[in-house]
Amino acid sequence: MLFLPLFLSIGIGSIERVGLATLRPACHERTYGWGPQQIAPLPDA
Repeated sequence: MLFLPLFLSIGIGSIERVGLATLRPACHERTYGWGPQQIAPLPDA
C-alpha cells in the first residue's frame, strides 16, 4: 500500500510520455505545415 501512489504516478507519466512522443510530429505537421525534415532533421553522416 505504501508504494501504490509511486507506481500509479510512474504509470501515468509513461502514458503521457508515449502519447506526447507519438502526437508531437502530427501536431507540427497539422499546425505549421512542417514535414518530417523540419520536425527532426537527420544529421549529415
